[in-house]
Amino acid sequence: MSPPGTDLPDGRVEELNIAAWSQRGSTRQWPAFIAAFAGELAAGARPEAARAFLWYVGRRVASSTPLPPAETLGELEAAINAAWTALDWGWVRLLVGEDDIRIVHGAWPELAGTQGAEAWPDTAAAILEGVYAAWFEAHGSPLGRTEKVSARAGALEFRHGL
Repeated sequence: MSPPGTDLPDGRVEELNIAAWSQRGSTRQWPAFIAAFAGELAAGARPEAARAFLWYVGRRVASSTPLPPAETLGELEAAINAAWTALDWGWVRLLVGEDDIRIVHGAWPELAGTQGAEAWPDTAAAILEGVYAAWFEAHGSPLGRTEKVSARAGALEFRHGL
């Protein structure tokens, strides 16, 4: 695994996604239920309430999946990748910014082709914001927030910073 860097080209994201997807277990039992959950939450709750709920779900996932201590950003990236591999939730790269850490998360469970899956990317992103916020806090990060900044070339991108 490469150490954290400052950039991750789209072509590299695609390579990492293909590698992760080739290892992924296939389950047909959940996509329709997850899509329905995300859709109902988006339709039935105020956006800020839904986002807050999902953020707390993410924090609960993080607390049930604690990471081992890490001395460097590279060690933290490796620990996060081990956790995502165990959960079959893709891969991550941590990229150093000027005053933040960019988190590129690829091969997250997508529900392409599942009826009603339109709300799932925002749902997954809100959950991941909570997970990353909790993991960075547990590792002593003095930075304040983690938020989604984009969805690009098969990955969700977050910013952990002030």
